[in-house]
Amino acid sequence: MTLITLTVGWWGVISLIVTPIFIVINVVNYLRCVGMPPVPPMARPPELTDQVMTALHPQAQQIITRLNAGEDMKKVAADVAYSSGVTPGQAVLYIRGLVKTAQQQRPLPPVKTT
Repeated sequence: MTLITLTVGWWGVISLIVTPIFIVINVVNYLRCVGMPPVPPMARPPELTDQVMTALHPQAQQIITRLNAGEDMKKVAADVAYSSGVTPGQAVLYIRGLVKTAQQQRPLPPVKTT
C-alpha cells in the first residue's frame, strides 16, 4: 500500500502535504515490526471452550463488578485469566459474551405512542 501511495498519492492539493507524512509513518512502523518475533507455527486464535467457561464462570460476578466500576477490560481479563489458568484472549472472549448476554437481558425502555 505504501508503494501505491508513493506512486499515486500525490494527485491532490491535500495529498501533496499528507502523502509524505503517511509514507514516513508507514516506513517507521514497518521498521519497528521487522524485529518482532514470528508467530509460532502452531499458534491458533483463542477459543471459548466448555472447559474455559467452567474455569471462568465462578469469577463472573467479580468481572461484572470490576467492569461496572470502570476498570479496563484488558486488565480485568489479564487478572482473571491468570487466576483461572486460561489465556487472556479466552478471558476477553468470555467477558464479551457476558456483556452481550447482559445487554440482551436488559428490558427495553417503554416506547411512548401518541
